[in-house]
Amino acid sequence: MGVEAGIWSGTDGAERFAASPLGPRVLRVLAEVTDAYPRSAEATGEALLLELGPAHGRPVLLHGEGGGAWPVLRLAGRLGLATRVGLEDVLVLPDGRRAASNAELIAAGLAEYAHAAL
Repeated sequence: MGVEAGIWSGTDGAERFAASPLGPRVLRVLAEVTDAYPRSAEATGEALLLELGPAHGRPVLLHGEGGGAWPVLRLAGRLGLATRVGLEDVLVLPDGRRAASNAELIAAGLAEYAHAAL
């Protein structure tokens, strides 16, 4: 079983992870952007990634929630990072309409990620 290190924005988690001797042993790093404001979530995500630095060479999954979910997902797409989206994270589609299902969020997420990666 692999262990994922969850590092939240706005905490000292990145600094503590960088200093941890266990860091190189995790499966991946979940960089969780807790800024739910669409206008600032991307910048918060960028700052968190800078704080993480090389993340002990582990893969990073960049993830946002609420109003910040879509800007952070697009940032992950531009940077080629893993990401995720679902009803646990956000209830509306990028255009603001309420999502009818998790599948609809995932389809929108795939489209947003691909467009951002261009």
